[in-house]
Amino acid sequence: ATMDILRRGETVALDVDGTVYDLAEEDFLISEVPATGYVTESEAGLTVALQTELSDELIEEGFVREIVSKVQSMRRDIDFEVTDRVALYVAANKKMTNLVERWQDKICEEVLAASLTFFSKEEELPQDAQSKDWDINGEAMTFALRRSEQK
Repeated sequence: ATMDILRRGETVALDVDGTVYDLAEEDFLISEVPATGYVTESEAGLTVALQTELSDELIEEGFVREIVSKVQSMRRDIDFEVTDRVALYVAANKKMTNLVERWQDKICEEVLAASLTFFSKEEELPQDAQSKDWDINGEAMTFALRRSEQK
């Protein structure tokens, strides 16, 4: 409210020990400081604030995007066709296993996985599955792929 008054060219009264001072905008050192958890940018009298605090769901979505990216990278490295359906195998700690279970439909849709199977040892994988270890935002995961027999 005070800034609106000053920007209209009006003054604000400040009482200091009984002496009243009328202060104009040029009497102040004005700087914008964003509220905690926000970043702001101003131009031509317009200010935009973005909340930078990440929600749990947004953090999970970031993990899912990384998982999808790594699996897509594997698809390219193995030379699968863009339309090939795959069988996806995942080895991960409990936290990441739970995350993959919650987002399984989205992950499978994005990478064209006809199936998703969790495994704990390489011996559990089909012989023709190709696996790779990944660091997904600090979490160790292993993915294995093979062409799916399902269309």
